[in-house]
Amino acid sequence: MALCSARLFPRLPPDAFCFSVPLSLLRPNGRVTRRSPKTLGPAKWVPSTQEVFAAYWTLEPGWSTQLEMRNNVRSHELTVTPILRASTGEETALAAVTIAPHHVVSVDLRTAALNSGIVGHTGSFGFVAFRFEGLSAANLFAAAIVRREGRPIDFHFDALPAGPKDTSGGMEGMW
Repeated sequence: MALCSARLFPRLPPDAFCFSVPLSLLRPNGRVTRRSPKTLGPAKWVPSTQEVFAAYWTLEPGWSTQLEMRNNVRSHELTVTPILRASTGEETALAAVTIAPHHVVSVDLRTAALNSGIVGHTGSFGFVAFRFEGLSAANLFAAAIVRREGRPIDFHFDALPAGPKDTSGGMEGMW
């Protein structure tokens, strides 16, 4: 309801100050009521299995890979299991990493995969999956950073969820 309309106040100049008040805010006595904003609490934590994929890792001679994982959840820890898929198709699950809310953890892949038998030979490369329990794949940011040892060469592969448009059943990287 405009408090200064041309019909109600025909003698007001056209540049007169006007304001509007919704009728639902007026009390019967004409005073304006204030509504307090509705506050919402955190979402109910009912996690399900989530997975994001980084397109490339390598531990071939002369190369190293760091896995970086950030928990984007404010109030819950995430336990993430990195799973390496080698160029041969073989999967190797690494030790699970627990990440506190809003923290980042970096894992040296050579150290983490030392006893797996995939370190330091030709063909020790592939992609990495990060599996965890959460509400959404966005609860975790993960990346694989591939470095050429002793050289200023660095490749950064952000992990992404497999989306509905990914009809091949997987993600692949090319080197």
